[in-house]
Amino acid sequence: MPPGSFLFAYGSLAGAPGAPGARPARLREHRRTWGVAMDNTVTIPGYKVYLAADGSRPDVCVAFLDVEPAPGASVQGELLPVDRAGLRALDRRERNYDRVDVSGLVDGAPAGARVWTFEGLPAARDRLARARAAGRAVVHAAYARSVAGFEADTVPHDLPVLALERIELPPPTLDRDGYVLVPDVAGPELLTPLVELARSAWGVDPDDPSTWRTAPAEDAPAVWGHQAQWDLRQHPGVHAAFARLLGRDELWVSQDGLGVRAPGDPGMPVHWDVDPRADFPHRVLGGLVYVTDTPLARGPFRAVPGLFRDLDGWFDRHPGTGSDPDDLWDIDVEDHASMAVPGCAGDLVVWDARLPHGNEAVAGSAPRLVQFLTMWPPGTWGETAADHQAIWRSRRPNPAYLHKPGWDRTEPWGPAALTPLGRRLIGLEPWGGDPRTRVPG
Repeated sequence: MPPGSFLFAYGSLAGAPGAPGARPARLREHRRTWGVAMDNTVTIPGYKVYLAADGSRPDVCVAFLDVEPAPGASVQGELLPVDRAGLRALDRRERNYDRVDVSGLVDGAPAGARVWTFEGLPAARDRLARARAAGRAVVHAAYARSVAGFEADTVPHDLPVLALERIELPPPTLDRDGYVLVPDVAGPELLTPLVELARSAWGVDPDDPSTWRTAPAEDAPAVWGHQAQWDLRQHPGVHAAFARLLGRDELWVSQDGLGVRAPGDPGMPVHWDVDPRADFPHRVLGGLVYVTDTPLARGPFRAVPGLFRDLDGWFDRHPGTGSDPDDLWDIDVEDHASMAVPGCAGDLVVWDARLPHGNEAVAGSAPRLVQFLTMWPPGTWGETAADHQAIWRSRRPNPAYLHKPGWDRTEPWGPAALTPLGRRLIGLEPWGGDPRTRVPG
């Protein structure tokens, strides 16, 4: 993050003790409201819930402050210096908000500074509106005390204020929830070439809104074997993450495509990529790396962990479900909650193939760009090393993808250069040896 970046804080982050460099500031053309809420009945791994004094978990939606555009109004708050790592941590924390650029609207900001703030997501605002109508909306007493200094320019609320205990939930695990998020497996040196690849292949520039509607159509040429994609696949940090999850170093890597979804994309229905009843010799995982920051508003991966824990029961209740892909697409999630998994550029999401999953609608201020990839013990899918190497060498796609629009083609570039790790990941070399030197393909 360039020098001179700040967060405009208007709620519990403002006035927090020990915030170095904080300075008073005012955000113009906005007003502060009690505008968003989280549903306390939904368990989101790695998030929070609230308990009553008797240990019960109230059936309520807990409201929080928000800012929204309002001509002529202004909001008092604080400017907090923030670097790239700090913004990434905030993006992961603020599940009910989208980070927006308000540079030029903040009195008290240094000249030329880039200033961010968090505005409520439409879904979080709608959640509060529905909870109000149902009499389920409340305010957490400790939170209300922490923001009491801003009452003068906050639209007042009429909600019950409850003394609740905030409980932090443990992060997701593969065994319990069917997915994990591994932060920061890749840095800008690996991600920037993938952004350039999206720009050259499809004309999509994440920083230029005029290009977003040119996001690839369903029949656009797929991209799977470019050097930028291989540099990510053969990155030691990516391999280390899968090796840790699978309990072994000897793995092969998929040769999957780059994915772009533009604002307005409705998202992908919940589905299974493979029949979860299939008997594989090893655990089968799916995966993707967020190439660009992917908060809740930009179509992140979504999972249904409750259904993952109830697979046998689901198939008992749906006895006619076959193994055809159509039977495994847009499935009935019943009353199980769907969990969005937002992340930052360079984060890896890995999921068990038995996990029902999809992706959220892209409703935010930039496209979603991901690179799909996974790893598995050699032979898990019944393939040979020669099969795996043929995809890399021939510039033709995985035969399993030939039925998809845009995949039945030969890529215009030659086989990617592989490091020794990359060569092991397609069975060209045995495991062991020095992984430091790039070896031409």
